Amino acid sequence: MLEQYFEQWDKFVSLRDAQINGAKFEKEQDKFVLALFARINSISNDIITLAKANQFSSSRILMRSALETYVDLKCLVDDPEYLEAIKSAELEQKIKYLKHYSSDNEYYSKQDADRQRLEELKKNSDSSKCLNIFQRFEKAEELDAYRTVYSNLCLFSHGNISALASDNFKNGHVILNAFPDDATVKFIMSGTVNVAIAATVETLAYFDHEEKIIKPFKDFLELK
Repeated sequence: MLEQYFEQWDKFVSLRDAQINGAKFEKEQDKFVLALFARINSISNDIITLAKANQFSSSRILMRSALETYVDLKCLVDDPEYLEAIKSAELEQKIKYLKHYSSDNEYYSKQDADRQRLEELKKNSDSSKCLNIFQRFEKAEELDAYRTVYSNLCLFSHGNISALASDNFKNGHVILNAFPDDATVKFIMSGTVNVAIAATVETLAYFDHEEKIIKPFKDFLELK
């Protein structure tokens, strides 16, 4: 089963790189669309690499991150002002991080700013522009994915009891790096490949590529 996904991935990558490698941007929205696209495809490639080594324990954690980034990509493609939501979310996270800043704490970088920097961040922050994860999926018109795929991925990302048991126990014994069943393999591999392809379709459409260029990628999405 795995080989068919590896083959599909290699064909997709060859086609993708021919169209997007070296893509340039003219404005900030372009830059972040490409950055989100690159993140999705890089994470997906990491999952494929792990699968080739028969390592699946972190796959769904990585998938969750890729899906969240895909939602951000869809939002930004449709709305240039969404960039402010991305920036605001980063500011809020930096503020939380620096609230307890101490130069004596080894877990803070030596380059982290002092209290003055924290106050500067607060002045520029507007939490009203931040969207929670549900709002982001809603804006991207992906609530079905939020209620199904994303919810499932969160179980494994958060280490819920059922996820822990299903991944690490078999026949009453603890197993490290257990190989998943066929249904799980299909879920991981198809989800990984498809989010990378879908992100590529969104990106190509954003940069006004012709339908004849985009169609082969859409055809990939039809494969099971």
